[in-house]
Amino acid sequence: MFKLSLNLVQDSVIDNSLNLAGKYIETSTFVKSNMSTLETFLPKLIFSIIFLFVGLKLIKFILNVLTKVLAKKHTDVSVVKFSTILLSIILKFILFISIIGYLGIETTSMVAMAGAVGLAVGLALQGTLQNFAGGVIILVLKPFKTGDAVEFGGAKGVVREVQLFSTVIEKYGSNEILIIPNSSITSNILVNLAADRNRRADIDFGVAYGTDLQAVKDVLIPIVNSDSRVVNPADTLIYTTQLADSSVNMQLRVWCMPDDYFDFRSDMYEAVYNTLNKNNIEIPFPQITIHNS
Repeated sequence: MFKLSLNLVQDSVIDNSLNLAGKYIETSTFVKSNMSTLETFLPKLIFSIIFLFVGLKLIKFILNVLTKVLAKKHTDVSVVKFSTILLSIILKFILFISIIGYLGIETTSMVAMAGAVGLAVGLALQGTLQNFAGGVIILVLKPFKTGDAVEFGGAKGVVREVQLFSTVIEKYGSNEILIIPNSSITSNILVNLAADRNRRADIDFGVAYGTDLQAVKDVLIPIVNSDSRVVNPADTLIYTTQLADSSVNMQLRVWCMPDDYFDFRSDMYEAVYNTLNKNNIEIPFPQITIHNS
């Protein structure tokens, strides 16, 4: 009986030993197999991290060079920002796909998935894409540039920046900033007040009937042209525009630089008023005569 029990214990120990030996062999085989895979993948992973770091630095260098080249060519600031942002997105996408492909991950399905997602996002964000397309149109056709005085929707101001999806305009006479979608600008009327190098200020005024109109021109034009902001004094002219009910209406047309326009125009009105008063030229105003019978 004792011998039988001893034999059973020995058999159990032998079975456990064999099981442990089998598991050890399986574990060793698994470790060796994975170590082989890890030894192959680890250098690629390390190189990919280095490649990512170097690639980002290279992209930054390319963008800096592009910015300097465009700046030397006096390219509009908005064009520079737009171009660098767009190029940055494209280069980083190419870098990402290259690293994924190097690591052995299938990129075809990823590109197809990215295309499908892009299509879905495009359908969901049609208005945004229209604004992006509008920004491209503005930068290519250049109806205006940064710093130009423009009028849009009854508001006048200076273009501060053309962004990917909108244009930033600072209104005159206030600190208000207008952020206008690019698609609205390309599909509506926008007046570029600085399309030409110079801008004309039209000053309307009236004189009394019986006034010597040539005398008005003779006293006003020299005073106006004495202003240092006047551009092309030979083009300064005064026209008679209307024989109104109580006055002969006239218009002074004088040219200045776009940046000087609003202050210059205000000063010209003051100059006209003061000069006419100083020379005893009457500036009439509407009057009603009531006869009491």
